[in-house]
Amino acid sequence: MRYSLLCFLLINVPCLSQKNETPVYLPTEESLSARETPEWYGNAKLGIFIHWGLYSVPGWATPTTTPDKVTDWRAFYKNNPYGEWYSNTLRIEGSATQAHHDKTYGKDFDYYEFASMFNEQNRIWDAQKWVSLFKETGAKYIVLTAKHHDGFTLYPSRIAHPFMEKILINSPRDLVGELQDETRKQNLKFGIYYSGGLDWSFYRSPITNLWPDLFKSMPQSVSYTAYVDTHFYELIHRYTPDVLWNDVNFPATGDMLGIMAELINHNSNVVFNNRWNSGLSKQTIINLTDFETPEYVVNDSVTERKWETCRGIGYSFGYNQNETEAHLLSSDELIDMFVDIVSKNGNLLLRACRKT
Repeated sequence: MRYSLLCFLLINVPCLSQKNETPVYLPTEESLSARETPEWYGNAKLGIFIHWGLYSVPGWATPTTTPDKVTDWRAFYKNNPYGEWYSNTLRIEGSATQAHHDKTYGKDFDYYEFASMFNEQNRIWDAQKWVSLFKETGAKYIVLTAKHHDGFTLYPSRIAHPFMEKILINSPRDLVGELQDETRKQNLKFGIYYSGGLDWSFYRSPITNLWPDLFKSMPQSVSYTAYVDTHFYELIHRYTPDVLWNDVNFPATGDMLGIMAELINHNSNVVFNNRWNSGLSKQTIINLTDFETPEYVVNDSVTERKWETCRGIGYSFGYNQNETEAHLLSSDELIDMFVDIVSKNGNLLLRACRKT
């Protein structure tokens, strides 16, 4: 009887270390759900969202509309205003991005050939200047795209890609690590964005419609699931982020609970966004994560659950050379929006991008 009770406690609830009474969380919903959202996140209010990758080299998209105003998703994807979706948009026949790419780089220029240009042009990058600028804005945390939908990582991952050469899919310079070091040096919280559910380096067919193209394009193979899981464990042990911002869901058979438990046990102050697994119930996702993530949308009213809207000052998250002042929020609009968000228990994760 005593043995059965001990087993129940070990499996179902966080336990306490006798030495320092620090909770140890297990990879179960019961254990992880017992954790409260760290206080720092509720007080942070403003974060900076850095979209930086191979797409920053062309820096080109058509600034047509923001996603909150979309009525025709096929038209949206063909004229996608998101610069970070360049790889997808250029493969849609008849898109303006495809025409621009063919004219500027040539029809035979593969997207991943941007890697050598990206790596070369970032030799002079200085993390200290970035973080100092972001700190001046009053931001309390920074979230960097360690891997966006194109699959290129901003650090020299040790995880081999099954289909692509390392030089085409990994930055040889540890941009994630350098930014993390400087962010913490200046007493800001550091976050990592990772596209867990979408990776065009595994699935090259373009997405042309939200339903069902986006979700059909999510690789679910054993090799991809293992690739994502090991990437997450690698990121945890190399950088121990304060924010883990997953995007477009997560492989259905992936080790989500194990990843969350591993990171929490290394960094009790970490927070998780809600974009993890479409196969789980909404309530389960609420139990396991710390905040909601509307995109280009401000909630109508105050909510008890913490939320964070993410958006650019313009129409894109990644750098887009076609955006003009007409596409950007004015200073007054940005301030009014920020006050509205904070008054409703929200944070603003505002895009910063770099022209490479």
